[in-house]
Amino acid sequence: FHPDDRGNDDTDSNYIADNRGDEAYCPDIPEGVTNYNIQHNDFRSVDLKEHASGISTSVVITDPSDGSLSTGTTSLSNGSYSFKKAPNLTNLNVYGNYSLDDAQSSGNYDLASKDKLVEVNFGNTGLAIPNMQGAVALQKFSQVYNRGGTTNPLTSGSNYLFANCSALTSLSFYATNLGAINFPTGGFTNTSLTDLDLRYTNIKGGQSGDESEVIKQNTFSSCPNIQNIYIDSGNLLEQEINVDAFKQNPDLRYFWIRSSNRVTGSLPDFGANPNLTNLFLESNNFTGALPNFGSNGSIHYVNIRYNAFTSQIPAFTNLSNLRYLYLNNNSFTSIGEPNNL
Repeated sequence: FHPDDRGNDDTDSNYIADNRGDEAYCPDIPEGVTNYNIQHNDFRSVDLKEHASGISTSVVITDPSDGSLSTGTTSLSNGSYSFKKAPNLTNLNVYGNYSLDDAQSSGNYDLASKDKLVEVNFGNTGLAIPNMQGAVALQKFSQVYNRGGTTNPLTSGSNYLFANCSALTSLSFYATNLGAINFPTGGFTNTSLTDLDLRYTNIKGGQSGDESEVIKQNTFSSCPNIQNIYIDSGNLLEQEINVDAFKQNPDLRYFWIRSSNRVTGSLPDFGANPNLTNLFLESNNFTGALPNFGSNGSIHYVNIRYNAFTSQIPAFTNLSNLRYLYLNNNSFTSIGEPNNL
């Protein structure tokens, strides 16, 4: 779908009010629709229009013989709603409508179906992050490659747009500029969360009013099921990670953090993470000695390139799953003898 040539204002010969072709409004739907998927089109606008069932409303009629437009009145037996006002959506996917934004919806970022939505995909658009607080059915939310990430901040002080989404398992903002924001005050309150992707987001971490640590002890303490944490930003605080940051995450498998050599201090304790398989810690400023990962028998991939580790490379032993070990560009002084790898 692409914008068409209907008039932009009343000086144009084919103009009809609220029917601007260049605005390319997303299709409105009747109230019974549960699945809305318009991915990979060129829709550009979404408004806040809602017409209840049985109420007469003005509509635009296209003459099939010559394409001319006129207005008429009809009663819509099942109503008509933009996707922001649709009352019964469970799945909403507008990915790939690159120019789609909130300009025609008056800065309103709410979704009327919030309590029923299970999956939402706002990726590769200019839409702002919606307010999904308390969305009890929401399981997956994706807003990758998006240009509206700073319009309605993901976090601001104690306000977190996904607070108390108890069913949320996956939250991804890959390659979406979220601005130099903190992590939620009090941590991520998503008890079912397994996957969090904050790569290439420009976040700074810490918490509002307390930026003494980039990841605090309570940042993920309410996420006992989390498996994959990806954080990549050149704005991350020049601070350390709390040593106990992952003590409450026994299922942690993949931890990625890259900060353009900003995050400092010793590595956090991974002794409570027996399922840990991948550590991507490239281009930070971690110091001290590298652990031997003796409590991480599943470890498969370790990348600590471009840090400031010192002392001896440990004598890695009995790590039968270890396959990849990248150690260059540190300040190690010697290497222990590996055994049974």
